[in-house]
Amino acid sequence: MTPKVSVCMITYNQEQYIRQAIESTLMQQTTFEYELVIGEDCSKDQTRSIVEDYQSRNPERIRLLLNEHNLGATRNFAAVLNACQGQYIALLEGDDYWTSPDKLQKQVDFLDSHPDYAICYHATQLVDRAGVSRLILPLPKFKKATSALLDLIVNDSFMATCSIMFRNRLFGKIPSVFFTSNMIADWPLNVLNAQHGPIGYLDELMSVYRSNSSDGAFTATRSSLIMREAIRINEAFDAYWNFQYHGIIQNKLAYYYCNMAIDYLGVGDLKKAIWSMHQSTQKQWRINLLLRAVFMDGPIHYVRGALRKHAPGLVFWIKRVLHR
Repeated sequence: MTPKVSVCMITYNQEQYIRQAIESTLMQQTTFEYELVIGEDCSKDQTRSIVEDYQSRNPERIRLLLNEHNLGATRNFAAVLNACQGQYIALLEGDDYWTSPDKLQKQVDFLDSHPDYAICYHATQLVDRAGVSRLILPLPKFKKATSALLDLIVNDSFMATCSIMFRNRLFGKIPSVFFTSNMIADWPLNVLNAQHGPIGYLDELMSVYRSNSSDGAFTATRSSLIMREAIRINEAFDAYWNFQYHGIIQNKLAYYYCNMAIDYLGVGDLKKAIWSMHQSTQKQWRINLLLRAVFMDGPIHYVRGALRKHAPGLVFWIKRVLHR
């Protein structure tokens, strides 16, 4: 029997968390059949043996894709998506987990009763690797009953991946633009799906997302790497959409470069910070004018009000540079 829902899970070196992720799918209480499809990407720890053990005990529920060599996150994700047979697909990475046994049922009920909607998602608790709660997604300013493609283009992170369910096969073959980054695959999938219908929000806390946050230089280095990948994928989709949303995407790129500058300043790399800030000014004319006012026309106390209003993320950077 074809399942109503396929749970798409990718995992790599997650032996510490994978059991909790799998258990949170097996606890689901539904009126329909569902499957769990796991793409195990040649982990160097015990992740593969753990998922094999679960599959041997739940052969009717779990299917494994055991890669012969490491594909990387995006290609592993694509392989699992293509293997999913359900009418709907729910996403859950191997280090996150669901907290409600009714999560799948509630999302299926929503999509069944809203046939024009492409995606639905719900509230998620964000925690760090130590399990300390940080915040709840979506943030209040992004919380609304219905969102659309444009909302995802403007802000690419208001939906936690582990909260998402969408209709399978909304688009045909996965386009090549999806593979631009081997680190970021959820946002490309979301925008491809959102081209086919609105996004519904269920205001219930039903999952936990573990962030990769840590302290020190590693955080800044990883953050800058993610920002560079986000820039690449946004530039690729800008061309894919024939620059229909070019102005919006340019503003996003300015934001990414600005954050990279802050990260580099945090680890004392002034050269890369200045380069990143220069890139930011090229993408956003308002930032360019404000920086010129600060460094050429002053006084700083006059300009800070404009900065706080139009580009609050720059205030921190300006203060750091001026006090060096």
